[in-house]
Amino acid sequence: MKYLVTISLILLLSGCITCNKDDCIQPPDPFNFKIIDKDSREDLVFSINAIYHPDSIRLFYFQGEKKIDLPLQKITTKYEYHALSNQILPYVSSIEIIKDFYLQLNYLDTDTLLIDVKQINFECCMVFEYAQSYINGSVLKRSPTDYTVFLVEK
Repeated sequence: MKYLVTISLILLLSGCITCNKDDCIQPPDPFNFKIIDKDSREDLVFSINAIYHPDSIRLFYFQGEKKIDLPLQKITTKYEYHALSNQILPYVSSIEIIKDFYLQLNYLDTDTLLIDVKQINFECCMVFEYAQSYINGSVLKRSPTDYTVFLVEK
């Protein structure tokens, strides 16, 4: 048994010495979010009583003085409800080190998001994970049924 543990440890350590981080990158989860009523928890985009139309919702950030739109797509989560998603935001947050984003729901309603995605380098792997995120200065909550979905409460 001691021999097996020693060999396993040697194999693990030698793998890390010769590893290539490019071979082990865990990309960040997309920025998935759902806009809900803070009291009733009803979906405000994809329900029968929707207040916002998905085509009017914009996600963007500023790089210098240039406004850069982040495309949104409708997704269906594993729990069979609809959400909006963007694949690019986590990369912008972690690699470009831009943390301030803006969510425009209509012409009169724009929220400020602080989304912090950290790049964590292990010896053999690079992992991206969301750190604490905020909307208008308050903590941006996650869905209790699907942790990959942020909740924008209105």
